[in-house]
Amino acid sequence: MAYNDSKDYFIKITPEFLFDEYDVFISEYSPWVYLLLKFKFNYYLKKAPDKKFRIPTDDIVSYFGVDRSTVSRAVKELAQKGFLEKCGKLFKIKDESIYKEKFKSESVATKKYLDFIKVYYEHLDRMEWRFKQRIPDKYKSKKFFLKLLETNYYLKSKNRHCLIDEKMVASEECVNSICKALNYDNRTARDILNVLEDAGYIKLGTDTKITTIDIYAKQEEKKIVEPFVSNESVTDVWKEESERIIQNQAEPKEEFYYKTKHEYVPEMNAYKEVKIKVKGKAPANYRPGGFIYENYDDEFSEYDERFNFNDKYDFCNN
Repeated sequence: MAYNDSKDYFIKITPEFLFDEYDVFISEYSPWVYLLLKFKFNYYLKKAPDKKFRIPTDDIVSYFGVDRSTVSRAVKELAQKGFLEKCGKLFKIKDESIYKEKFKSESVATKKYLDFIKVYYEHLDRMEWRFKQRIPDKYKSKKFFLKLLETNYYLKSKNRHCLIDEKMVASEECVNSICKALNYDNRTARDILNVLEDAGYIKLGTDTKITTIDIYAKQEEKKIVEPFVSNESVTDVWKEESERIIQNQAEPKEEFYYKTKHEYVPEMNAYKEVKIKVKGKAPANYRPGGFIYENYDDEFSEYDERFNFNDKYDFCNN
């Protein structure tokens, strides 16, 4: 599902819509197909609501592992319910937040959700690989991948990971509450939780307690500070440190730099380089690690005319 490669790219989705709180959809895939469409066309929704697009059927088929007819039914249902607008063979996307205002019923006991869920592209993309590698053979063709997505985001939304800065959060949900909320049978729910635990998204306790894990949470590295241990008293330590500072201030370090002098050697018919250590502060044209190149006599001036400055400076630093 190559919609956006940015690891920080996310969309906001209404939880009641994603979990079909009011039983609006016949197809279980309808809200999740919309989720993928919103990932791809969220810019149109925010900035260009009249922009039309083609449904990326092949991408959706590949992600959910279903046939094209399943995707077509979901798209048709989204259009019928007002979340997509059909314009010939093209579509416009509508905001799913109308779900609560349009379909909320007084007879339905609503659950407490956050206003929205942040769904990150990188997380959803990784879940495809992590979940599909772990689906038991008996569930390969039974919408198990979709149920894994639904259960994982349901637990995250109920545990409110986005509101607290914790990697692991104990959940109040259990197998029975998940079965009731998402209309799963007990055995399927347990198999789903086992796969989620194997993939690293939850931890199951012996007392059927569920702990949700945000495996993508950025953990700050905790610095371990070693305690100060000394046989000396604090007063003695401060006294010794004060004396050292006073001594350093009274006796500053000696400053020096180097000059280079070239002496002519008649026997060799060449110049010999001599390095001279000079006390004091270096002049403005001094380079750290190098030497000041100076002319000391007329013979050196004749030598100087045969080389440019860069050659001489490089020669002096060799």
